[in-house]
Amino acid sequence: MKEIIVYLDDYKYRGDGKYDVLYLDFRTIDDYNLYIKELALKQTAGTYIEIDGYSSPKRLVRGAYYALNLDMLKVVPSEENENSLIIARTYNFSNYGGQNDKTFHLLQTHELLNPDELNAPTHNKIEAFNELTSYADLEFRVNDVSQANWNEVRQGNVVKIVYDIGAPISSSKKEVRQYINQFAVQYANDHPCLVLSHWDKDHYHCLLEMTDAEIKCFSRFICIDKMKSAMSQQLFQRFLNLLGSANVYCRMPWSRTIGSDYPLVHKEFSNGVLSFYTCESSRNTNYTGVLLFVKGGNGNVIFTGDCLPCQANEVLQDRNIVQGVNAYHYLLVPHHGGDFKSKAVYKTYQIPEGVNAVEAIISVDELNNSYGHPDSNMLNWLNSVANWSIVRTDKAGTVVRML
Repeated sequence: MKEIIVYLDDYKYRGDGKYDVLYLDFRTIDDYNLYIKELALKQTAGTYIEIDGYSSPKRLVRGAYYALNLDMLKVVPSEENENSLIIARTYNFSNYGGQNDKTFHLLQTHELLNPDELNAPTHNKIEAFNELTSYADLEFRVNDVSQANWNEVRQGNVVKIVYDIGAPISSSKKEVRQYINQFAVQYANDHPCLVLSHWDKDHYHCLLEMTDAEIKCFSRFICIDKMKSAMSQQLFQRFLNLLGSANVYCRMPWSRTIGSDYPLVHKEFSNGVLSFYTCESSRNTNYTGVLLFVKGGNGNVIFTGDCLPCQANEVLQDRNIVQGVNAYHYLLVPHHGGDFKSKAVYKTYQIPEGVNAVEAIISVDELNNSYGHPDSNMLNWLNSVANWSIVRTDKAGTVVRML
């Protein structure tokens, strides 16, 4: 039988080879369909499988591909997740007593893969955007969607840009629909441009529940070509089918700069009010995405997704920023306030002279996430950067600020 390749999206590690949970998606829709066929399962809304209580005889790597051992899955109790748009089935390995060693385990070494299978068919350049051309009446919103991202730029109460459109991974279909219903009517009237920071579930979850008519309300779709698994590939193809290739701007990540400690960012487009930046390639999809900079008459804001603080800093040092005593600066804190422990250089953010750092805003739900967001180290670092207020959506609700 042909190998079934899965993508290890995320995990929660307990130590000593023990994993509380693994989140796996299939590399392509063909891999998913073969899994469905071999295990005689029905098609589900989600393509992910959740693995609970697994002990691995080898170290597992986030963002890596593995050959899935179906023989192990066949003898493990599982349950279909009918209320999830993401997780198709959950497998419980807590009481598994069969063979599980270096010669027979769940996630095995795979044969050589063809990376071209994952490339998007179109890479339109970001140019000639007229969504925002005036500084007047600009505001941004950080919508309170718990442990997820959903941001907007409005002008005169018209939604011009939607940046991410997520919901918590654990949200049910009903909960996701409730989030969508808050904005569906206005989006149908305003036809905003949708920008996806990167292909992470809590940044696009609500798109999975949207109807074709709701997707068609977006005038354009901008994203990065880092769709590493079946769910994001299917979603991208849906945008191509519904909006047409001329309105889908999928950017290939830039090649890494030799000698750089991290993936740099590059300006794709700027009209002085609205600027797009894309990052260089990285194995970590958080660091390979689209950043957005918006400048109003009295201030500016950086939309960051899950990028590194030092990547956002590159945008801040661009000469587009407002100078002078009224240059109010807002940072949408990356990754829900998660820490970046790997290198000190990752935490670089320098407020330029003449810029007043007003607020660092975190989209988070401390009580309903298992990642420890916002991290205390990150909060301490933010306080060391500037004398700004730290605003959290789980405390303040939706945050609305004029620019």
